[in-house]
Amino acid sequence: MTPIRVAKVHVPVTALGPGRRVGIWLQGCSIGCRECVSQDTWPVAGVATSVHALLSEVVTALRSDVTLTGVTISGGEPLEQADAVAELCAGLRSSGATDVDILLYTGFTWRRVLRDHADVLSNVDAVIPEPYVASLAPGEVWRGSSNQPLMLLTSLAQQRYRDVPARRPFQVVVEDGRLYTIGVPAPGDLDKALALARARGVTVAEVSWRS
Repeated sequence: MTPIRVAKVHVPVTALGPGRRVGIWLQGCSIGCRECVSQDTWPVAGVATSVHALLSEVVTALRSDVTLTGVTISGGEPLEQADAVAELCAGLRSSGATDVDILLYTGFTWRRVLRDHADVLSNVDAVIPEPYVASLAPGEVWRGSSNQPLMLLTSLAQQRYRDVPARRPFQVVVEDGRLYTIGVPAPGDLDKALALARARGVTVAEVSWRS
């Protein structure tokens, strides 16, 4: 069974792509973009699960909630586990999830993705590539900086991603004293979210955007 390092899975995600989604964050990234909001996913740490187990979890979530229309894969750097990601995406397609769109985030350049990862691209609908550049923040909806394009690869993506939200979507989750965010915040949004949580009496011992 192919191993895959997973930071977390969250359902539903409403801030990383259209509609209600399954969000998957993979663990491990050597790119290290300055001011990255997911520094907790940089270390190659933790116990790997299997692609089979992750696929089973995602498919179960999709089948148990018909309002879920997409899967977003982020990180970490997913394409540093490219074989596992390719197997996961192919498994989603073979599971019958043909009406579920798959959005992949990667800090690799689009040129590199096209050159090296055709096996992944063959089963995803949309890609947001390129490294985050803090001096070019904020980007457009679902993107951290203005150098990051939204590449729509299928007719399903052309349909689903046509109408983008007017406001930047953002989710805040607190679990066991740890605050993490879902979405792509504008500069300053994270500290505002932390201040708001503490003002409401939430004890936050750790945040996901600091290593």
